[in-house]
Amino acid sequence: PDYKVTNKTLETYVDQFQKQIKNKQDELQRKYDELMAERDNLIPEVIQEKERELQQLQEGLQGFSIDSQQKIAAKRSELLGPLLKKVSDSIAEVAKEKG
Repeated sequence: PDYKVTNKTLETYVDQFQKQIKNKQDELQRKYDELMAERDNLIPEVIQEKERELQQLQEGLQGFSIDSQQKIAAKRSELLGPLLKKVSDSIAEVAKEKG
C-alpha cells in the first residue's frame, strides 16, 4: 500500500509538469504558426523580432524541461527514500533472524 500511495503521488507531481510543458510547447507552436502565416506581410525587422521571441520561448521551454526533470528526480528520492529504507530494514531483520 505504501508503494501505491507513493507512486500515485509521484504520478500526480509528474503530470503537473507535463501539463505545463505541453502548454509551453503549444504556445511556441502557435506563435511559430502565426509567424509562418504572416511572414509574407511583415517587414524584416518584425520578422527578426518574432524569431527572437520564438528563440526565447524555445530556450525557456528547454530550461523549464531540465528544471522539471531535476525536481521530479528530487521528489522521487524524497518519496521513495523512506520506502526503500523500510525495505532495507526488513531485509536486514530477516537476515539477522536467519543468522
